[in-house]
Amino acid sequence: MKRRFFFVISAIAILLIFSSCGEFGVYSLLFGEEDAEARYSSFSDKSCAALSAESLSAKGLTKYCGIVITDPHFGSSEPRHEDDFYDWLRNTYNTAEEPLKPRFLVCLGDTADSGKKGQYEDFNNFAAKVKEIAKEKLSLKSTDDFPVYTILGNHDLYNNGWSDWKNLIYPYTSSYYFDVGKFRFFGTDTGSGSLGNDQLKDFEKLLKADSSSKIVLSHYPIYAGGIMVFAIHDTYERNRILTACAKGNVKQILTGHQHEPIDFTDYEIFQEHVIGSFVYKRVFALLTLDEKDGSVTYKRIDY
Repeated sequence: MKRRFFFVISAIAILLIFSSCGEFGVYSLLFGEEDAEARYSSFSDKSCAALSAESLSAKGLTKYCGIVITDPHFGSSEPRHEDDFYDWLRNTYNTAEEPLKPRFLVCLGDTADSGKKGQYEDFNNFAAKVKEIAKEKLSLKSTDDFPVYTILGNHDLYNNGWSDWKNLIYPYTSSYYFDVGKFRFFGTDTGSGSLGNDQLKDFEKLLKADSSSKIVLSHYPIYAGGIMVFAIHDTYERNRILTACAKGNVKQILTGHQHEPIDFTDYEIFQEHVIGSFVYKRVFALLTLDEKDGSVTYKRIDY
């Protein structure tokens, strides 16, 4: 009797697992064919000349801003509202003061819903539209002068998605840094829920190596407002990340994964923000950087 009961329960569990995979594939249960340790080689410098301190200073700017989105999940069945975002962007360029006109965009992962090539292409079409609007409104020489940076999310790993992501999604790596004026952003690969040992060691070294004000980008939250099911699970790893940020002049940690926005977790020295899903919650953030006082100001925007 016990054996038959175990067999029935096991069969039901297997059916539920396979039926829940759907678009995501059995692959989604394991996140990917590799973990962060296997994907990582080094942090690359992906700075854009148009965002250098010299270039922004030549425009008379010591204060400037960018857009941060997360979890757009292209390919999901959720209704899309990109046109409303484009309208917001055009209106902002038409009406905002110069320092509050966005000069870059960052996506914190889950560009794709199920890790398929066409979904990455849809995201790239969205990025291209944003770049075209920015080029026109900011009178840029090239769309390359408005970079769209992206890091890896767990949904990007479904269906062997990493193979296409690294060839299609700029900057073609999830471990990198870039400078905006006198501020430095660090993109990290937490798509599998961990930085892995090598990436974490280099992250600690790089944060310690210079005194610039920094912003850290991670798909997985570090603390997620205490909702730990959505955060990096390893307590020791979380502690090392937070210690490195506290010692490394980090001003903000910006994260995604949890679709509900959490405006901040206050660590006193810096803050962590969970942005909220661009498609499911129709939110994003405007990040303003001020050279004069070294401040980084986060503003959540519903669209």
